[in-house]
Amino acid sequence: KLNPKNWLLGQGTIYPDTIETGGTKHADKIKTHHNRVKEILKLMKLGALVEPLAELYKDEVRQIGRKLGLPKNLLDRHPFPGPGLAIRVLGSIAKFDKIKSFETIKLKKIIGRQYQGQILPLKSVGVQGDNRTYRHPALISGPLKWKKLHDFSVRATNEIKEVNRVVYALWPSRPDFKKLKIKKATLTNDRLDLLRRVDDLIMSEIRSAGLYDKIWQFPVVLAPLTIKGGETIILRPVESREAMTVNFYPIPKLILSRLTKKISAISGVDAVFYDITNKPPGTIEWE
Repeated sequence: KLNPKNWLLGQGTIYPDTIETGGTKHADKIKTHHNRVKEILKLMKLGALVEPLAELYKDEVRQIGRKLGLPKNLLDRHPFPGPGLAIRVLGSIAKFDKIKSFETIKLKKIIGRQYQGQILPLKSVGVQGDNRTYRHPALISGPLKWKKLHDFSVRATNEIKEVNRVVYALWPSRPDFKKLKIKKATLTNDRLDLLRRVDDLIMSEIRSAGLYDKIWQFPVVLAPLTIKGGETIILRPVESREAMTVNFYPIPKLILSRLTKKISAISGVDAVFYDITNKPPGTIEWE
């Protein structure tokens, strides 16, 4: 029973939110943002919306916070999606288009004989130029050499039309591609609980390893890719200043090995992958 004439809505919208929701002249809609749904746009027209940070990037917001004396644990907390971990639980009706064989052949030519590769039968959101893409990730397995994997990722996303993201197999280190299938999956309590458990483990581990402040954001994605009935966990640590462009963050091998071992021991996890895509062409989040 609030009288709308007597109230204003305050939001923490920042400039990337506006750009990525098609809010500028040349920008495509990269994501459907909760800060720009039709009800919010109506409030904007009525002059009933207050957004003091709307023209600032994340690093500029943090500078203001430091001037205001806000505590470090608040200021340097990783950005977290409005919909919570639910946005990182990927669903599937298990009916994606069949991957074209010549695209897989292209991938194998890029990575050479020392590595294995496959284009995955699911899709994720990406951004190229000012345009939104919705295309397949490619999976690579082989020796963990960050520079080489980075170069593979850049080439694959540039040269293979249907690929906008590349992931690396941590566990199993040499997955049987014939057994890796997409399964029908929706948003359920069990899947959310599994992701919460894995996400909590990862955040605890990177804090204890002293990596939390070195990583800009660390989405953990639950994907309906199965080998023996379970799910796949995808790690997406990135480094950035303002989140408009990012590089994937290469976790030191010893720490990553320990982390992978703990994740793979959790019941319901069939595989662990590592997102090695920069932005562009891959967005920070998968959806």
